[in-house]
Amino acid sequence: MKLIQELSKDEGKRQPSPAEWLAHLDAEAKGLRSTDEALNARPPAASGKNMTQLRHLSLSVEEHDHDDFFWTILETMTDHTGWAEHSSAVHGHRTWKQAWNEGIVEYLKLVKDPRIGPRFRAAAPT
Repeated sequence: MKLIQELSKDEGKRQPSPAEWLAHLDAEAKGLRSTDEALNARPPAASGKNMTQLRHLSLSVEEHDHDDFFWTILETMTDHTGWAEHSSAVHGHRTWKQAWNEGIVEYLKLVKDPRIGPRFRAAAPT
């Protein structure tokens, strides 16, 4: 909620991009001094054994009634024939921006490592 408040306040000032916020949160979580350290950290080496496929996600905002905005995260279906709802807002928001900001926060929760993006979970070893 703190992130949404930070993103929503002072609409006249330049707001940080979601990538900047993600880098900031990542740096804090890793105990790094600056977001530059988090963004410039090397991503894990890609290998068939430990790297899973990138997920195809999309964030959208719909207006159900006048001034009642809901975010929705969509994900491509396994066979890539269309999109299916992954998650959505339970309650509407007064403004499009509030809905978008909350959707971004929920979207970023799906990204464990911002250097490689949202990935499918690795299959359990057999």
